[in-house]
Formats: sequence, structure tokens, C-alpha cells
Amino acid sequence: FSSYRAAGRWRQGAIWLDDVVASKGSGAQLYARGSLGLAPDGDKDGLGGTVNLEAHTSKMALSDLGALGQPEAGGRGWGSGGEAPGNHNSVVSSDVGLRLHVGGRFYRPELKGRLDLGGTQLYGQAIGASQINFATTSLTPDGPKDRVRIDGTVAGGTIKPLLTLHLLSTSSLPFGGEIALTKHNLKPYFMGFNPRLAKDPDVKASLAGVVKLAGDLMDPAQSVIGVVADSLAFQRGKHRLFNRDPLVASFGPGATYDLTKIHLVGDDEETDFTIKGFRKGEVTQVSGAGQLDLAFAELATNAFARVEGVLDVKEFHVNGDAYGTDYGGTASIVGGTFKTRFFPIGPEDLTADVELKDREIKIRNMRGKLGGGTFDAPDSSVTLGSEPGCAVKEWNLGPFNLSDVNMKFPSYAFAGRVTGPMRFSGAGCSKKTMPELRGNLVLEEAKYSGPIEWKASTVAFKAS
Repeated sequence: FSSYRAAGRWRQGAIWLDDVVASKGSGAQLYARGSLGLAPDGDKDGLGGTVNLEAHTSKMALSDLGALGQPEAGGRGWGSGGEAPGNHNSVVSSDVGLRLHVGGRFYRPELKGRLDLGGTQLYGQAIGASQINFATTSLTPDGPKDRVRIDGTVAGGTIKPLLTLHLLSTSSLPFGGEIALTKHNLKPYFMGFNPRLAKDPDVKASLAGVVKLAGDLMDPAQSVIGVVADSLAFQRGKHRLFNRDPLVASFGPGATYDLTKIHLVGDDEETDFTIKGFRKGEVTQVSGAGQLDLAFAELATNAFARVEGVLDVKEFHVNGDAYGTDYGGTASIVGGTFKTRFFPIGPEDLTADVELKDREIKIRNMRGKLGGGTFDAPDSSVTLGSEPGCAVKEWNLGPFNLSDVNMKFPSYAFAGRVTGPMRFSGAGCSKKTMPELRGNLVLEEAKYSGPIEWKASTVAFKAS
């Protein structure tokens, strides 16, 4: 806060605050009034003096709340509620309204209040209003009010928390409870890694289930989180992904994972993929098998403009211990179609054998159709990234042996039919390096449809 104003007086053994105002340069203000009294009966119970305060905010936004208003590394920060929709330099923006009453004793306060969040946006997309209530309660009618109950609705009512925080001491603050989700919209979260997918009107994603929490705020590392997802659903056009059975997982010390079954549905076929595993201490074991609808590959990377087909996973595993983690698996691609943002045409009816080992994907025996012709590639590789936001670190695709492939480059007004070897490579996590295309192609039936400014051109002939 940039300025303060207060008016108080001493009366009848208490400090009375009649007018306390704290203001920020943005116009946000915090108002408070009340009293702080002496401890009754000489403070024999050691709970300190009496407290009777009430406060509320005005014109406040998330950006006014100290650290929440500081930008994140990488340019993303927490914006104010007044920012225009679509300003994705702000992860979360919202107007904030707080009403709070504090009573009881200094070392055992009794709280009651409400937090209202309006105009809330996540990556510039509206997620609905929130109202969170909190109040101190007691375990028994005559017992001390030594716990805080938190409930309400978040994100337009799709999230409903019911939590309890125990006020035992300054060194231990145990908490527990659950958070219920009802068809909670997941699309706004896609803006963090794939904005184009988040803006696609044909894409729908939702989550329904219960998250159970237990732990201590003073020692978060020992907390346990249990998740039961009754419905995890993604849809893009006719392609659907959902779990047939409840998805169950727990996280915490010696966390265990039990993903019972994820059921995927394509256009005219059903595909099942099952993944299970556990983690105990420093040992991790996860395995999976089944068929994956490749239409959802864009959930992992924004490099594709269109993907179809089935990834038939014969075996997939992640085995880890204190000395490292081993990734591996084998699969085959059936009927694949891949259109990327980097190349005007993409393969169709693609088949290939795939092997994953230590973050490197080997692609062998690749063949399919391309631009009205055919192609085959004996060996290709893709290296996966290990940093957040870097799904693919590097790719080396080919050499492709092309046969009668019609290539079009609209930006150069050029088209032609080519035959011969070609290689495609690039660094997926580098913004400074462009993808590279190399080849030794025989060009036939070439066409150039762009305008030629003959007057501005000079043709020189030199005798040999």
C-alpha cells in the first residue's frame, strides 16, 4: 500500500480504531475498524487480549495482492481485473472482494468472512465467478473454536471446496477435506501450452470427480492428495477420449498411482489404452498398453495442424530408482495422417514401427502416401524434451525416398512433381532455429504462378 490513514482512541481498557484506510496507487483500498482490548482476568488462560475487528476491500484486483501482482519468469504474470480479454501475459486476472470479521482472543481468534472473485480469467479466457466462505468452528458445541471451515463455489460453481484447517499452534497447521469438481472446463488451461487448441471451437474438455487433501501447511512435503476422476473427457470433432472406469491416483510421501483404464473412442472404432503403476520411496514403475487415437497428439505439442490414425502400443514402461529413470516401449502406427504447421503437405495412410528408449523415439519402416505419390523411410528419430514447455527437443525425419510426389509451396507460388531422397530436421525447443529441409530431388512438371516484374529485372549474358 502506498498510503495509510487511521484514527483511534483509548477507552475503557481498549484501543478503538474508528477509521483505518490503506490505499494503493491503483485505487484499491482496504477499510478496517474495531477494537483491541486487554486480556480478561489477568490472562490466566494465556490467550491474550480480546479482538473485535472488521475489514473489507474496495476496487481491488489480484494484481494488488503483493507477490501475486509480480510477473512470472518468461513474461507471464498476474494481471488486474481491468485487463482486456486475450491478454495472455497474465495467467490469472480477477477482481477481488473481501469481507472479514475477527473476534475472540489474540491467540485464539474467531474468523468469519467471504472472498468474492469476479470477472476471473485464466490466460484471458473467462472461467466464472467464485465465492469462498470461511469461519472458525468447534468440534463440539461447547469446545474451543480452533479450526477454520472453508467452503463455497469456484469457477462458476464447477469447483466446490470443503476444507478444514486446524489452528493448533504456530508450528502445526493440519488440514483436510475434499474438493468436488462437476464438469469443470479444462480448455482455458490449454492456453498455457497450446493456445490454438484452446481457441478451437470443436475442442471440448472437462473433468468431474473428487480431490481429497490431508496434510500440514507447515510441512507440505508430507501432504497426501487423492484423486478420483469419475469423468475425464476430451472431444475434438468426432474424436473422443474419456475414462470408462474411475481414474484413481494418490500423490504424497511414497505416492501411488492407479490409473485403472482410459477408454478412447475414434470416428468409427473404439480404442482402449490402459496404464497402471506405482511409486514407493525412490522406486517408480509405470506400464501401459493398448491403442491411442492420434487425434489427441496435439495435447502434447502444437506442431500439428491435423492428426489422425491409431498408435497401437505393444508395451510402454517407466522404471526409476535413486540412480535414474528408464523410459521404453514399442508401438506401431496404423492409418496415420500428419499435417504440420511447417510443411504444406503431410503423409497419409502412414504405417511405421516405433520404439522409445531414454527419451529418444526411433521410427522404422515408415511408408505411406504423400502429395498424390508414395514414400518410404527406413530410419527416423525424435528426441523428447525434459524441460516444461518443450515436448519435442529435436527431430531427424528421413531420408524419405519420394516417388511422384506433388509438392506445393503457396508462399513461393511454386509447384512440381518430385522423386528422390529428402530429409527434414529441426530443434523443437529453440525459437531461434528454423526447421531444415534437405534433399536431392528430380523435379518434373514444375510450375511458377507468381507475377514477374520484367521491367524491374535485368538479364545479363556472358560469353563462355
